[in-house]
Amino acid sequence: MTSMFRLSILISLFLSGVLLGQEKPTPRSLSPDAGKTLSSIPVQNAGRPKPLDSFARFTLLACYHKSKMEDMSAANWMAQLLLDPDTAYDVKCFRLKNEDLIEDLGLTPSPDHKHVYSFNDLRTIIDSQRERIMDISARPKESRSLIESQLLKLNEAVRHYFSVSRSFTCLTPELTIHNEQLAKELNLPKDKQFSFFELYQRWDQLREIVNKINKDFDRSDVYHNAVFSLAASLRDMQQHEGTLASLSIVPPKDDQIHDEWKTPWQVLATDSQAKDHEIAYLKDLQETVNSLISGKDQDNKALAEKIRSYSSDKIQSLTKAELVYNRMDAFTRSLAFYLLGFLFLCASWMFAGKPLRWTSWGLVLLGLLIHTAGILLRMYIRGRPAPVTNIYESVIFVGFTCVLIGLILEWIRRDGLGLIIAIFPGAILHFVGFRYASDGDTMGRLVAVLDSNFWLSTHVVTITLGYGFAAAAGLLANIYLYIRLIKPDDKKFYQGISKAFIGITLFALLLCIVGTILGGIWGDQSWGRFWGWDPKENGALLICLWLLIILHGKWGKQLKELGIATMLSLTNITVLLAWFGVNLLSVGLHNYGFTEGAARNLTIACGAIVVLTFIPSAAIFIRDQSRAPKQVPPTPQP
Repeated sequence: MTSMFRLSILISLFLSGVLLGQEKPTPRSLSPDAGKTLSSIPVQNAGRPKPLDSFARFTLLACYHKSKMEDMSAANWMAQLLLDPDTAYDVKCFRLKNEDLIEDLGLTPSPDHKHVYSFNDLRTIIDSQRERIMDISARPKESRSLIESQLLKLNEAVRHYFSVSRSFTCLTPELTIHNEQLAKELNLPKDKQFSFFELYQRWDQLREIVNKINKDFDRSDVYHNAVFSLAASLRDMQQHEGTLASLSIVPPKDDQIHDEWKTPWQVLATDSQAKDHEIAYLKDLQETVNSLISGKDQDNKALAEKIRSYSSDKIQSLTKAELVYNRMDAFTRSLAFYLLGFLFLCASWMFAGKPLRWTSWGLVLLGLLIHTAGILLRMYIRGRPAPVTNIYESVIFVGFTCVLIGLILEWIRRDGLGLIIAIFPGAILHFVGFRYASDGDTMGRLVAVLDSNFWLSTHVVTITLGYGFAAAAGLLANIYLYIRLIKPDDKKFYQGISKAFIGITLFALLLCIVGTILGGIWGDQSWGRFWGWDPKENGALLICLWLLIILHGKWGKQLKELGIATMLSLTNITVLLAWFGVNLLSVGLHNYGFTEGAARNLTIACGAIVVLTFIPSAAIFIRDQSRAPKQVPPTPQP
């Protein structure tokens, strides 16, 4: 029987209630700062060490679709799940967004339309869908309906939630001895709960007792029955809970970055010998758990510090940085400053006030500084010299590039145009980034092909900067069209804009060409060929060719200013296709991005760019044609 199959059966038994106690448990009095105490403890998840706070946020995100509940932080929610799981199972934390799925599962819709359910609401329903879920899982993604896909995600979230909840059951008081003689021999309290780990430390004494009575076992003997009842409970806990637990919190002694961490149950497994530092770690973790579930005012901060001391200085530094990153929430804050800057910019247009415009500039600059801090923190946590290692970070970095270009442009022009270039893409790309961040950890392991600091900091950064410059040039060209449509007689103003977008286009072309060449050199070193007509390579080439056509049309005088602005405004379609579109093809060596829902969003975005470009462009063309002086045919000479 494989471990995965065994795990699946065990979870199903627990979900159906066969192995869960049916009696209503007594809630434990958790310390008010239980979440805060546990949040800074390092754990290993998805291949990297991180603070428990991050693990809690990602787990809650999968269940609740938000990293914070209305009345509870993710850390407090996780603390209750680990320390008092039976009570946590009644907390409503599974949000279902699709009412068709709610009806399909036979759940009762909530009157407030929030549709949030507890684990106890869902566990038997999910278990009843087991065969259907297995059938859906066996089919390719393309053949699944929306309800089926969401059912799979719900099933994964419920099972992961349950696995996490069993991680500390070897440390929380779950066992009781009612026989006085046995309690005395094991030096444990009679009729008072103790943990599996406390008994584990008396393993030799228990084994000796079992061996002693095994020879002349008497079913009528109360003491004998108490011994075998306790031994059976231990065996069941090890077999069931030990298989389920999933939170890797016990660090290895040597390479804590790359070696596997263990769950507390893995340390106590019978098929391996626990190491001294692992037992020492569990003793300190047990002390912390006891303190937190006692509800007494103790120095939990010192206890947490003692647990953190088992991690290397590097791990402690990384987890502290990630805690700062989580609490800072840099990209939400920078978005707030961008939107505030937009309000001041609008006010400056209404009241023609330079101070208001400069206030807007200052607010956007402040947002950019926070944006930069978020990127730098991510680089430190990732241990990478490059700000871009996945598609989420490319979204954040292109937004950063556009804001920087916009602020520089505003400093030069001082007419509000640069602020539009900064604020719109900066804000929109933050919203796009939030969409990707809602899928979970955005700092997971890199795919093998990207695991190169040199090429990440050269090719990837250069080509992403090219995307940012091309996007800014396209937006500026689009603004040109609307200004020329509204103010047809202000030639000096809109011709000044055309000079700006040509300058930015030149930078975009240079960066895209250099980035593409660097990518070719990387491909030559990695795959043995400079160019392979991979969709990503074709996308980068598409941007270069499109920009070259526009510039050739300008300098060869095949295109006039209106034609240049129209084509340049459409540049963002080529950027989107090269950036996101290649991931939809699911082919090629560069297919490492997010694809779910991307086709619809990409189609909408491209369609919007076409509409927003051709409406003003066509209106200007028709108007200019109607104003053009009609040529008078020459009078025939007599």
